[in-house]
Amino acid sequence: MMVTSQAGLESRGSTYHLRALATAQFVAAVMIMIRHYMYFTKDTYPLLSKIAGNINFVEFFFSSSGFLLVIAYRYKVSSIKSFITKRLSRIYPLHVVTALFFVMIIITRKLGLFSPKSSGIDNISDLIYHITLTHSWGFLGRNSLNYPSWYLSAQFAAYLIFLPALNLLKQGRAWLLAVAMILSFILLELVSERSSAGHWTNWTYHFGVARAVPTFLSGMLLGWYFNTFSRKITSFVPAYFAFSLSMIGMMTGYFLTISYVILQIALVPLLAAPEVNAKNSFLMSRYAIFLAPLSFPLFLIHVPVATIVINFMFHNLTSGKLIGLLVVLTMIIAVGAAAVVHFVLESWHPLDRFWRRPLVRQS
Repeated sequence: MMVTSQAGLESRGSTYHLRALATAQFVAAVMIMIRHYMYFTKDTYPLLSKIAGNINFVEFFFSSSGFLLVIAYRYKVSSIKSFITKRLSRIYPLHVVTALFFVMIIITRKLGLFSPKSSGIDNISDLIYHITLTHSWGFLGRNSLNYPSWYLSAQFAAYLIFLPALNLLKQGRAWLLAVAMILSFILLELVSERSSAGHWTNWTYHFGVARAVPTFLSGMLLGWYFNTFSRKITSFVPAYFAFSLSMIGMMTGYFLTISYVILQIALVPLLAAPEVNAKNSFLMSRYAIFLAPLSFPLFLIHVPVATIVINFMFHNLTSGKLIGLLVVLTMIIAVGAAAVVHFVLESWHPLDRFWRRPLVRQS
């Protein structure tokens, strides 16, 4: 159903949920899992490993985070302390558990009981950076413990700037955020050209926090002005097209900034607007909606699952042709484990209404 004014949408912005966007986040988490699992197939399937290993939707996560937070907090008043506490209450416990899991792995390695294929988790001293969520802030120049968790460190930095940035938006100073975003992008591009770490969209523990700033701000700006342009996007086709172009660019390694950044930022409103305009997509089916909440636990536990299944239980299969089948099996196990973790988290910390109810314009 459509509404004849923006008031109905704006008044409900803090309590409604974009189902297609949430499902797309799950798809992005699966893509990132595939990227990481391709490490195990690089000897047996080198071309497939290289192509799939280029896929990365982290910028989509940063942008969608800023977008959704603006919709949720646009009409709320919150202190930095309560905001940070609320944001971390769901993600921090699982982060600590997965970090301690790898501390246990390190201890068993030192005792000669276990020798995982990956060698980038050797330093227990890194734990302090993980506990303080500063492990993507340039203190570490290597993969460490549960290495996908660098994203949480960068996201934590984004949380710290969110309320000040939102206040600027409320004061009519969106241009300041736009300038900061553009200058950040330019700086990252210039540094990338002179950095041995490669293009900035590959930075993780090596100042991966820098990736969060411009993409998160872009999401905030899109969320703030969403109601001014969302009516014009009445089909999911542009979103599918942007996703396809992003995938092609990433897999071929061409137009990195466009493929990894611009198209992924554009995906956020292109997925949100048609749903607000009461259009349907397979991303909004009941099966898709079941998977949507699994994006965060899947993102965080897929590496520990691979450590258990591939490195420990079936390590003798990692060099044979069966590695492909083993990787697929491990992916299925990881999704199942993510579902279990989600329901455990939900049992003690239920999701806000914002993450439950569909956001649609109502007459």
